[in-house]
Amino acid sequence: MEHVYTLVTLTYMTLGYLATIYTIVFFVFTGSTIFDQGSKQTMPIQDKFSFVLVSTVLMPYLYIVFVNEILTLHRRKNATIAASSSE
Repeated sequence: MEHVYTLVTLTYMTLGYLATIYTIVFFVFTGSTIFDQGSKQTMPIQDKFSFVLVSTVLMPYLYIVFVNEILTLHRRKNATIAASSSE
């Protein structure tokens, strides 16, 4: 039973680290966070550092709460770009 628990925990944490890396890389390149609903918000530099640090620490454990936002980051960003280019 320990092996099953270890495997589940390892898988959960691995997916959490991958989600964290994706979220932070997406933020660095686009400036959009999982809380922005696809539109880039202006943030002071200290808030940007705080977002990256807090995401790095907490996202591997809590990513399951934000899984829908993480999965739709790219789609929302593309929709925002398409909407702004059609204006």
